[in-house]
Amino acid sequence: MADLKSQLEQLQKMGGVGALMDKLPAAATQKAGAINAEQGDRDLRRQIAIINSMTARSAALRASLMGRAVAASPEAPAPRCRM
Repeated sequence: MADLKSQLEQLQKMGGVGALMDKLPAAATQKAGAINAEQGDRDLRRQIAIINSMTARSAALRASLMGRAVAASPEAPAPRCRM
């Protein structure tokens, strides 16, 4: 999660989604034209806030659900599948 957070923060420091779209070639910009830069910047801030609000246990649980090998603590409950 920390690496994702650092990448999102780097994207923000580069100027956000709008600045990234300005750096794309014209053909790619036309395909990505439906993307709203302001909405993308809000989504970046929201994702960073979600990561910041995670406890160490919830971050580990999320990492394990994403297929990463994480050592589970003995008191941690088994992850439940939502349908």
